[in-house]
Amino acid sequence: MTTEERIWSYGKRNISHTKVQEIHLSNKLEKSGQIQLDSSFSLNVSFSSDGSRCVGKLQQTLRDKEFVGGKFTMTVELVGIFNCSNATTDEVKRQVHGEVYDQLFPYMQSQCASLAAASGFPD
Repeated sequence: MTTEERIWSYGKRNISHTKVQEIHLSNKLEKSGQIQLDSSFSLNVSFSSDGSRCVGKLQQTLRDKEFVGGKFTMTVELVGIFNCSNATTDEVKRQVHGEVYDQLFPYMQSQCASLAAASGFPD
């Protein structure tokens, strides 16, 4: 069995719970219109000692590119708890790390879009 086959034989990780843990928002835009946004991400994944669960913390920051000092900044931290199996080797943990990102990213995008709209973000 190849390394790739062995990693995939563990199957997908299942999210058992997600929540928005932190939100920081500053909206000092004065008028509606389009703005250019910069986006950055960071992901930290912690594993239980037996490799049966992990916690992923995905943080996204959105900032306007055009205004010095930032007239719009939003940082959201999303936490997901995952059921895993046999996530005890570095090789499998690297694979799980990618899967955690792939599964949390759509939730993060949805949360950011909703929060931006609720803040009065320009159309």
